[in-house]
Amino acid sequence: MLFVVLNRIISTACASLVLTSGAAAFGAEPDSVLLREWEVDIGGGFQKTGPASWTAPLRDGGIGASGYNGYGTYRAAVVVPGSFAGRQCALFFRGIDDADEVRFNGVLIGSTGSFPESGQDDRGYVSAWRLPRVYPLPESVIRYDRENLIEARVYSPSGRGGLVGTPLPEIGLFERLEAKASGIALANDMPRVGVLFILLVLFVIMVKNAVALCEKGFGRRFILRLVNGF
Repeated sequence: MLFVVLNRIISTACASLVLTSGAAAFGAEPDSVLLREWEVDIGGGFQKTGPASWTAPLRDGGIGASGYNGYGTYRAAVVVPGSFAGRQCALFFRGIDDADEVRFNGVLIGSTGSFPESGQDDRGYVSAWRLPRVYPLPESVIRYDRENLIEARVYSPSGRGGLVGTPLPEIGLFERLEAKASGIALANDMPRVGVLFILLVLFVIMVKNAVALCEKGFGRRFILRLVNGF
């Protein structure tokens, strides 16, 4: 119970830190193309959506498919400015729930987690929902100053599925997006690290108190009472 409470407190604090730092740390940059408009297909054809989970309600940018688990495909059209030419660009996602394969103009540029083996239920499936994605874009696949197509194939066996989290997906310079993803990954791990640190401090205090009691003779008397059956 203590672990759960501490985890919620630290998670809330970390989320607030990430969100309030928005414009300064994770906001749009001059060399950035934000990806706000998407379409998603979970089996019935493509529907307009935001960069949101397919389980999210319409008011939150999703399509409200709260009971659906399985595969979905997101796609978005984007024009990459000619000013990006000659520099290492990348595609960034704050999070994808759970596993994904991403293509740019039909070319696979990256994947995180693993899809289940065909016909084997969830065997081989590896979740990676906590990890931000930064997929480098080979210059050979980019059509500068023209429309490009991004396709993200996603698998989620339970809960929410698809694109999740803020800030928005974007295309930008690789080094900046890599640093951005590292900061988010660190923030994701801070709650667990914080809880473990607090538990370690509590353990040290308990050991210190136990040693102090033993030095006063309470520990020796307690052990003798245990041996003699009280």
